[in-house]
Amino acid sequence: MANADRDRLDAIDRRIIDALVEDGRMSFRAIGERIGLASDAARDRYIRLRDQGIVRVVGIPQLHSLGFRTAASIGLSVSGPVSATVQRLEKIPDVPWIAATFGLFDVMFEIVGVDDQELFEKLDTQVRGMPGVRSCNVLMFANVYKWDTRPTVSLKKPQEAGKLELSEEDKRIITALQQDGRMPFKEIAEICGLNYAQARRRAKFMLENGIVRISTSINRPALGSVVMAAVVIRVQGGSALQVAATLAADPRIEIVMQTLGTFDLLLEVVCASHAELLNLINEEIKAI
Repeated sequence: MANADRDRLDAIDRRIIDALVEDGRMSFRAIGERIGLASDAARDRYIRLRDQGIVRVVGIPQLHSLGFRTAASIGLSVSGPVSATVQRLEKIPDVPWIAATFGLFDVMFEIVGVDDQELFEKLDTQVRGMPGVRSCNVLMFANVYKWDTRPTVSLKKPQEAGKLELSEEDKRIITALQQDGRMPFKEIAEICGLNYAQARRRAKFMLENGIVRISTSINRPALGSVVMAAVVIRVQGGSALQVAATLAADPRIEIVMQTLGTFDLLLEVVCASHAELLNLINEEIKAI
């Protein structure tokens, strides 16, 4: 997002973002009443924020409900423009998120699979041979110690998911919500080839039982308000569990995950500035 676009954000834009974080499917009428805007004005501002890449509302399915049992974070080193690699990754199914980074890796993304064999095949056939990929570092998710951030994919099974057999219609509804978490039930029905009552009933059931969660993702670095970083750690001469517990106590460390592979722990940290990030790494993380 260009600086000029970022600078045009005002207090009303930020209040709209706050409302969507609270409830990604909150109606434009309700948002407008909360902040003193007409519903049309609230919708126009949301569309601008979405098109600028500041906010995105999507449906996040519980992976167990779709048959996925394994997930990994992948770090790529690439030659050539990072944007080209990101565009190719966007075309791969079952990649929930992608981030362009600088540091140890050029691109990081998450990929899910039915089992380890399928995950390996996806990486082997769709990622490692991708033009420009020089190295592919795989961090298999083993345990989550802390996840204090926006709603996102989870390998945990919701209470109802184990009892539910998802139909092909349900899966089409999930796909529609993954594309747009604010999609009206009428539009879902049209896209999925269902009548309105059926689409509404099935979508509401999955939303209310946690089979699909609506997540409002904020591009916080684009807002210029924070510095975010992924930090990978090797633990020597001690317990990774004890290190993870110590790190999880810091509110700036939003994610602490145990991984299998080159590194033992994967962190996501959020700081107010690069100076604070440097201090966190040198004075606190490395001091453990």
